[in-house]
Amino acid sequence: SLFDVFETKDRLYLVMELVEGGELFEDIVSHGCLTESEARYVFLQLADALRYIHSKGVVHRDLKPENILVDKKESRPGLPEVKISDFGHSK
Repeated sequence: SLFDVFETKDRLYLVMELVEGGELFEDIVSHGCLTESEARYVFLQLADALRYIHSKGVVHRDLKPENILVDKKESRPGLPEVKISDFGHSK
């Protein structure tokens, strides 16, 4: 979630939600493959998120495990909550 935007002469600052847990890629490297049920749960969240951003006319253009964040605070055992990050290449 984007909470606020600040701009100075030299920089643009985005105040965003803190997602504690790191990248899905790092989670897979350190803990191994997702189970089938975990993968299904992640996929359904990503499909919903992509459907939403596409409805707003946004295309991510760089979706990969490194740009998917695992939200440890919201996750439950076997149900990893994820969020898409890095919209730097989006249109």
